Amino acid sequence: MADWLNSVKEAQGTQFDLQGAVFEIRQGYKSQDSKRAKGDIVNGSHALNSAYQMFVMVMSMQIPNAIRNRYERSNICVMTGNLQDDNPLTSTYAFFRQVVGYDLAGFFERNSQVFRDQTHAILTSILETQ
Repeated sequence: MADWLNSVKEAQGTQFDLQGAVFEIRQGYKSQDSKRAKGDIVNGSHALNSAYQMFVMVMSMQIPNAIRNRYERSNICVMTGNLQDDNPLTSTYAFFRQVVGYDLAGFFERNSQVFRDQTHAILTSILETQ
């Protein structure tokens, strides 16, 4: 973890040692949610003032460029669910594989049918007329 934090510090050009990282985890963005982004930026500023680097960790690839750029201009790192990206600073799945030591993509692959079945059962029970 210390090596990864040093890589973050170097990539961000941070002039002080980082104590750790803070993660805001999202499935994805379907819109230009400026209210959510504003809150994240405030949280990111507070985190950095306490020597923690904030990351927005997106599980999918779904994030508008305008939102991504806004985060990055505010010194918030963005990770996306790009399975082809092997950089643990920019890929959610590379981070889990290389830094955490867990194959998160494999977890989703192994359990995708269970997730589908449970989602289908829940939606069926909600939408079923009696």
